[in-house]
Amino acid sequence: MSLSALARWAIVPFFLGAAMFRPAGLSNRDASPDKAPILRPVRYGLDIRVNFDQAVIEANCRLTVKNPYDRAVDRFTFVLYRLLKVRSIKDSLGRRLDFTQEVRTYEDEDKFRANLVEVCLYEPLAPRQTAALDIDYDGTLEGYVDAGMTYVKDRIDKDFTIIRMDCLAYPQPGVASWQRNTAAGLPAFDYELAVTVPGGWVVANGGALVSTENKDGRVTYKFKNTRPSWRMDAAIARYEVMTQAARSIRVYYFPPEKAGAEGVFQGLVKCLDIFSKRLGRLENFQGFAVIEVPLGFGSQADVTSILLTKDAFTDRGRLTDLYHEVAHLWSVPARDPLPCRLESEGVAMYLQYWAQEHIGGQADAMAAGAARQRERFLKVCRENPKAADTPIIDYGKADLTDLAYNKGMLFFYVLDRLAGREKLLPALADCHMRLGISGATTDEYMDCLKTAFGPGIEPVIRDWVYGVRSSDLLKSSLTLDQIAANYRKP
Repeated sequence: MSLSALARWAIVPFFLGAAMFRPAGLSNRDASPDKAPILRPVRYGLDIRVNFDQAVIEANCRLTVKNPYDRAVDRFTFVLYRLLKVRSIKDSLGRRLDFTQEVRTYEDEDKFRANLVEVCLYEPLAPRQTAALDIDYDGTLEGYVDAGMTYVKDRIDKDFTIIRMDCLAYPQPGVASWQRNTAAGLPAFDYELAVTVPGGWVVANGGALVSTENKDGRVTYKFKNTRPSWRMDAAIARYEVMTQAARSIRVYYFPPEKAGAEGVFQGLVKCLDIFSKRLGRLENFQGFAVIEVPLGFGSQADVTSILLTKDAFTDRGRLTDLYHEVAHLWSVPARDPLPCRLESEGVAMYLQYWAQEHIGGQADAMAAGAARQRERFLKVCRENPKAADTPIIDYGKADLTDLAYNKGMLFFYVLDRLAGREKLLPALADCHMRLGISGATTDEYMDCLKTAFGPGIEPVIRDWVYGVRSSDLLKSSLTLDQIAANYRKP
């Protein structure tokens, strides 16, 4: 969940694919893109060795996939970065599997290329069953800046290396359609991660650090996830670490930013404390990590970690990035095929300004933030009239989910001004308590808000979530407080 302004690249999960093709000898079935199966990753066992001198990685990935269909599947595809090459694939019994690989251009992103690997399973995988594959691969990374993903600058470099899904650094089931991959929903998998680096380098990950093993001048860091995850990140640098052992909180930082890291560490502790107090304690909280990354690499949050860019460590005014990503720990998982992201990004934007007021002591942070988000929304409307004519509920379908950051935040700001913060915060807490584990569609989330607020909230939901009258209100000369006041019954 990136804070970068790269719209769909930063918002849409990167379990991507490439154009399907018919490899000789693997299958005679129709292999057209619209009929290719997308299996679900349920477990990763990833072992990576990093060679800085040659700027390459060597990896073995035990990928466990599940067949979500009502029919058996005899083959499937996954993607890797275009400069990573698969050397062998075996099943759980050690049997070699036939596969083909070819660098392909995505059918809906003509600048994006990946290594498409098609695997023929030794025997068909029955519905709802799983299969484990051992995939050996190696190669290098050079990012996706040339494809428009300007924050994916990932390289194998002594100064900073990152292994993450955004650069397809490990196998990800998928096909050649952004729409189909997104419609499949976020994965939720367990992982065990081992990364071997030269002595002196530190590997950072949001899971539990199981062990560190030193051998022949190299160190292997082993991690295990503590909650089902949708992404797996390993950042490598000469990090130093601040910890709070009682809650397994860690902040990995570059040594020159020690003073800034102390501010981030205290901000993290205070943010967790205040959100837990007002939104409810997180179930099964087993630790959290903040990992500094260089400028331009994008701030992103997983369920147990945050990749936070350097400016948040050097500029205390950018701690809102931290508050935003911590707020996602209380996000309700989306169950819509193409989520609008109101209940995640809209809520997180609202909460980041609330935290800025309570932690940063900036009394006007909420109002000032809302004013900025209004201007950003209006700017987008001037550039793209489609934005004003699309209701929030359709942002996913219309590929406008970046608007959830601004108009989504303004929806919650109007509720704040209409009903009061002392009613809105308990309502958000109630929605998290009711829906945080199972997830919800936007319709279900709105029903939860209606239960908390009563029928008086329905006109706001109608105008802002399901209609576009809210766009006209934002374009008008009315202040945001006046817009909220108009929803009060006489």
